[in-house]
Amino acid sequence: MVSAGLTHPYFETRFRAFALPLLIGAATPSQQNFQATQETMKNTKFVVKVVRGTRVAEYVQRIDRSPVQTTLKRNLALVMGKFTAEDIVNSLGNSRCILELVPVQVTE
Repeated sequence: MVSAGLTHPYFETRFRAFALPLLIGAATPSQQNFQATQETMKNTKFVVKVVRGTRVAEYVQRIDRSPVQTTLKRNLALVMGKFTAEDIVNSLGNSRCILELVPVQVTE
């Protein structure tokens, strides 16, 4: 039973545990989860991988030339959105090579 003006110690403890981080400016658990999500949010971009017969896989480096320029080094490959990558695959689809979209996680 609760008397007038007095509360049960359980409720006082629960209130202090909840209110203390708000009073001292500390982040609540939901704010911490939101901040962690914001820091690790990544976008998915694509790299076009080209395999010509028995040769080593190459990656598209430039697309402004008539024959698409490729490179053996993946870190030099052109990172692009899905629609652009699909356009390149469609334009090179008639040639004798195997084309593959490779997803890449990019932080911004």
